[in-house]
Amino acid sequence: MSSSNDVAAATPARTFGFVSVLVIGILAATQSADPGITSVAMPSIAKDLGFSGAGLSLAVSIGTLSLAATVIAIGALADRIGVRRVIMIGLVLEALGNLIVAVSPSLAVLLLGRVVAGVGMGALFAGAFSMVPAIAGKRTIASVIGQWTGLLYIFTIVFSIIGSALIGISWRAGFILIPVVCLIMMLVVPKTLPETPRRGSSKFDFLGLSTLGLGMVLVLVAVSLAATSLGSPTFWICLILGIIMLGVFAIIEKKSPNASFPIELFKSPVFVAAVLAGILWNFGESGMLLQASNFWQHVVGVSPSVVGVAIAPLLIAGIVAGFAVGALLGRGMSPVLIQAVGFILMILGFLSVAFTTVDTKLAAFFPALILVGLGMVAVAVVQAREYVAEAPPKYLSAVVSSRTSIGQLGYSLGVALTSTLIALGVSEEGGDVVPSEFVPAFNSTMLIVAVILAVGAVVTAILLSVGLKRRKTLALAGPSDAPLEPSSGEQPLG
Repeated sequence: MSSSNDVAAATPARTFGFVSVLVIGILAATQSADPGITSVAMPSIAKDLGFSGAGLSLAVSIGTLSLAATVIAIGALADRIGVRRVIMIGLVLEALGNLIVAVSPSLAVLLLGRVVAGVGMGALFAGAFSMVPAIAGKRTIASVIGQWTGLLYIFTIVFSIIGSALIGISWRAGFILIPVVCLIMMLVVPKTLPETPRRGSSKFDFLGLSTLGLGMVLVLVAVSLAATSLGSPTFWICLILGIIMLGVFAIIEKKSPNASFPIELFKSPVFVAAVLAGILWNFGESGMLLQASNFWQHVVGVSPSVVGVAIAPLLIAGIVAGFAVGALLGRGMSPVLIQAVGFILMILGFLSVAFTTVDTKLAAFFPALILVGLGMVAVAVVQAREYVAEAPPKYLSAVVSSRTSIGQLGYSLGVALTSTLIALGVSEEGGDVVPSEFVPAFNSTMLIVAVILAVGAVVTAILLSVGLKRRKTLALAGPSDAPLEPSSGEQPLG
């Protein structure tokens, strides 16, 4: 008698096409659009619920902190119970969190909603990324990641526009959009996405993941304080304790038989290159978006609503780059070359706005936004592909989930460093920024960011090149040593 496993092996595998990629693009876009919708609504929320200062800052950031603290733990959970189950949990949590915010009568209830939504966001993004190998089929991982990235940007734009329009009616209405999308996805996901096999340890590593979550939160809080409180005891306490907690996590994971994350990955030049690339492109994105927005408001004098529309060239360029880079990698183009070109485009983008004057107009920034959008997504697609390729199958979801935490760190570093550099050259008269002071401070900041990206690009290129050569050598040594997808990108996931 044949076993059930024999029957399963004889059954032709189901093919998952573009619809499945579309679904994971929408799932990831809910995570991407959610914080933006919250930021747009926050001034109205603060006025309505009567809070400001520290309460306002906490309301803006707590969702991101919640995501960063839990996303790798959620990835580890997906390795144990299946990715699709985690996606369904994430849909429930993000819908519930946003509904709590929509009906919140006070700051405390609002914060609870943002914490719940943050956990849900992490589950959806981690789940969507973890689904890529499962739905790739005969396509290359790189091409699916490229399509997914492009769709993510498309739906981020769509959800952001709809959310902003709803906020114009009522800030509470703005928080109904994501629950509606989540409800639709609850019906669609079971029909379009496969369930992945359970692949992690049977026991959950609560101690290790708790130290990781606490460490990530403390480090991110420290980075956010760096822009205004670099010399404060709070900054140093958070930074030191955060680093200690991350060190404890590494020790626990290295020794635990139920480890949730393969710490040995940090010995891989390719994985270290992917981590560094993730920090750099998020660093560049946040620096450009934040300081260009500040320039437009302080120097050009445009309204915040115009700023929201003016960043569209960056997002549209990201859509083009996602599809294009995925296709190029799938056809075998060198990831080292593509990543290098991506960084060069980002650097050129920053240099193109490093010589502005008080008479510079908003439209002069469009070439920079396009260059940075093209470049950062080119780097991001290569980075995402290498995360999947380097992840041991047993830890796939936990490893790819860490990409989100790394991205949050890079984004926060960009905000902190560029804000600090601008503040060094600007004094406020009566609460207003003086354009003649802001412009040279802005120009210097753009040059410094370009230099940081250039140095990081060289280091990342060396690591990636060395690592890919080593991977090729190991792959030739035997199939057990081969990565999930060969470096050429010519073969699908096995």
